[in-house]
Amino acid sequence: MAKKIICFMLCAGLLVGAGSSLNAAVKKAVKQKVQGTEEQAMPFNVISINPLELIVGLADGQYELRLNEASTLCIRGNYWGFKLGDWSYTAFGGGLAYRWYFKNNAPDGVYGGAVLGIASASSKYDNTYYEGSASIMAISPGLEFGNQWVWDSGFAFDLGISASYSTFTPVTVKLKDKTTGLDSNVSSTVNGFSGIGYGLRLALGYAF
Repeated sequence: MAKKIICFMLCAGLLVGAGSSLNAAVKKAVKQKVQGTEEQAMPFNVISINPLELIVGLADGQYELRLNEASTLCIRGNYWGFKLGDWSYTAFGGGLAYRWYFKNNAPDGVYGGAVLGIASASSKYDNTYYEGSASIMAISPGLEFGNQWVWDSGFAFDLGISASYSTFTPVTVKLKDKTTGLDSNVSSTVNGFSGIGYGLRLALGYAF
């Protein structure tokens, strides 16, 4: 009788152990399947703009492409133009950014990355007697850090900060006398300069 009880206990133990192992295997398989589904469902593109800059006439857009679960490539462009009295101003630029998402859920979550921007600005002066112009260019490598939220609806919100080191080309200001067609004595050249700048990114977008 004792032998039968021992054999029964051993068989029961084996069944319980096998059942536990099978249950753990099933849970693991389901979890991997869910994770794979979530990864496939994650958007691969985000298009965004800064709505606050539109108030002052600056169009600043970004296209973000998901490279893998942890990183994205951002392509940026901006334009700003306005006229004030006899002066007109135009500025445009572009850049690239590589983002690393710390929780491997790109393009959603906390990120850090490297950026490179190039910008050009010019101004023109024109009235009855004089016309003039000035221009400048800058290249700005830097770093950024922020968080992007992506909802199931596709709505995306990006909030971040950046720091860059900008190098500017020399600026030459020229003024011409329209009545004589000769360059005026009012002209100057400003040497190139460089410095550290900081930025705040606030953008609304759509992920797809």
